[in-house]
Amino acid sequence: MEVVKTQVEAERNDPLVWQTLFEKAVEMASSIDVEPTFPRAGQQQNRTYAPAATAFDYWRVNLYLPFADLLLAELQQRLLQ
Repeated sequence: MEVVKTQVEAERNDPLVWQTLFEKAVEMASSIDVEPTFPRAGQQQNRTYAPAATAFDYWRVNLYLPFADLLLAELQQRLLQ
């Protein structure tokens, strides 16, 4: 299990991993004529979003990193049990 945790940590911190994931998502979206965007600025009701200049940065900061952090926390919790 420690190997999995170490691998997830390495991938979370490697910018090339996110770039590859984002490029694949853009490729899949373009096959159905969808452009990568991020939500327009508005008043958020239930959650806070970190500001970003590009869709690439927005989805990295607000989706990928929180998911990777949650995955690492769950792995850590389960490793301790």
